Amino acid sequence: MEENKNQRFVIITAIDVGCSNNPRDTEFSFWLQCILDNDNRIMPGHWYGIVKERDIDGDLSKFPFVLSENSLDYGSAIRSEGTNLRNIPISTGEYFTRIIDEDERTHKIEEIKLLGKIDYRPLR
Repeated sequence: MEENKNQRFVIITAIDVGCSNNPRDTEFSFWLQCILDNDNRIMPGHWYGIVKERDIDGDLSKFPFVLSENSLDYGSAIRSEGTNLRNIPISTGEYFTRIIDEDERTHKIEEIKLLGKIDYRPLR
């Protein structure tokens, strides 16, 4: 189909920029594999990613997640975080948020790596 020809399979990389009550976490990393549509928005579906940050014991750890509608789900009852990633156009330099309990973290998209072009149709 013509309207699907510009869909891109990408890896999005982001960093933490902090906020008024939290300084920037220089060890934080965010990676998300997903498909972007013609308008640079994340396509419907569930997309895999990894967050690298300090755990509750202060150790640097990697946490796999799935981006569903408007949340990052970590696979169990341990944690689910709200996000506005699906509501913004994805581009280098764009900001998005993660909402962890009552705390809001701001992140900046550093890189969008093209893995390939694809004709993606979500399962119905």
